[in-house]
This record gives sequence, C-alpha cells and structure tokens, in this order.
Amino acid sequence: MARRSPRLIWAGRVGFGVVVTALVTYLCVVGLDRADQFGSAAGCVLALVALLAPYLLPPAQAAPRGQDVCEPDEIRTSDTAASNDVRGAQGVQINYGGSGTQTNWFA
Repeated sequence: MARRSPRLIWAGRVGFGVVVTALVTYLCVVGLDRADQFGSAAGCVLALVALLAPYLLPPAQAAPRGQDVCEPDEIRTSDTAASNDVRGAQGVQINYGGSGTQTNWFA
C-alpha cells in the first residue's frame, strides 16, 4: 500500500468535514422531502453514467510489445543482471531498466 503523507490525510479529513457540513446545511435549508427528490434524481443519473461509462470510454491501450518482452525460454542477461548475485536470497526484484536491485533477506 502506498504511504500517505500527513498533509494528504488531513486534507482528506477536512474535505470530508466540508462535504458533511454542506450536506447537513442543504438538508436544513431545502427540507427533507425536496432533498429526497433531488437525491433520487442524482442517484439515477449517476447510476446510468456508471453503467454506460465502459461503453462510452475508449478501451485501454495494450502494453507495447517489443524489445522489453522476453520469450518464455529466453534468459535475459545484461550488465546489471550479470552483476547481481542473488543466490540464497528470497523476494528478489531486479529492474532491468538499470535503476538497481532490491533484495530481501529473511532469517
């Protein structure tokens, strides 16, 4: 899970508080009957948008095939891969892009 900064956590809390305060204010000003009607209409529109979104949005682009894809029987070697001795390690992640290796050693 991604680490979140305290600034983002507080921003989320403040945003939530603003939304709840606005909702309570709206319910008090408009009245429950009118707010119920508006909420039903808004919920219907949002449900239709959610159902139609997969058909209206363009499909996701597939990952490009090419130089970075290895065949199943091919062993990829490069300068960074050859210099990493990971025998006996558990949970090794090697980035062939050249930015390093993460090796997890467990007792």
